[in-house]
Amino acid sequence: MSTNEPDRSSHDDNPSTYQCGGPPRSADEAEMNRRIRTLKMDPLGAVQLGRDGVMRSFTADRDIIDAVGFSPAHIKAFFERKSPELRKRFGEADYLGPDGNVVVDGTVVPREQMYDWAGGSKPPPLPEEIRQKYRDMMARKENNTTQQQNEEADNEK
Repeated sequence: MSTNEPDRSSHDDNPSTYQCGGPPRSADEAEMNRRIRTLKMDPLGAVQLGRDGVMRSFTADRDIIDAVGFSPAHIKAFFERKSPELRKRFGEADYLGPDGNVVVDGTVVPREQMYDWAGGSKPPPLPEEIRQKYRDMMARKENNTTQQQNEEADNEK
């Protein structure tokens, strides 16, 4: 995979987005995890749950590359895995009605609207110095792989 292609893995090191801790505790959480894993990802991008209940995947420049609507049960499962501090930081209260139940439903958001950002504050673009560190790391990794393959070929002779 070239560094210009989106990574389709579910891993995201951005602590302000999805964090997993152990196996799913419910069918809703398992489905939420599955939905996140289906998102196209940029290895330098971010994922964020919008105030409209849509989980969006962003490039390093914070253009939307993929999106999926979360049901109220998925949103509840998303916040249940977070500490009280993170729940507050991520604005869990914005998704709740007066009775404390989730009232936002991203599954009713039209597909074309999912790609328009209306979900609160967008993650800031990734600074160039971090992008350069990633490119350098990927170049070192590629060089190490090439060197290892050459050494293995020499050993086979």
